[in-house]
Amino acid sequence: MSFTHRFFQTAAAFALSTALSAVAFAEPAALSEAPDEAPAQATDASETPAPTYDFNRIKKTRDLDLKVGQKALINLGAVRHYGVQDDQVVRLASHPDGDKIVVIAKAPGLTTVGVGRIGFQVTVK
Repeated sequence: MSFTHRFFQTAAAFALSTALSAVAFAEPAALSEAPDEAPAQATDASETPAPTYDFNRIKKTRDLDLKVGQKALINLGAVRHYGVQDDQVVRLASHPDGDKIVVIAKAPGLTTVGVGRIGFQVTVK
């Protein structure tokens, strides 16, 4: 195996592990109280990523349980392509710092949020 191939394989594994470990949960009030992270400044994620996310690209999945109104932050790292299967269950918003997306639980249900090659199975209760 060449050095270049091993380098890119190691870099991809590092990016994947970083994204998997970088999910933060917050109650709705907790995000709005932070002055530099006000969700009111977040924009709809549908404006930022590619209009269609290919959910067949997902290689690993992770469970994410939220209550209606609760928010979760997902670290993007170097990934810039993300999407949601059912936007009636959750809404995605860009975080003001640009390195995270905000997952906002809208209604009870089950959907998948894809971030690069990682899928988050989101259950909203």
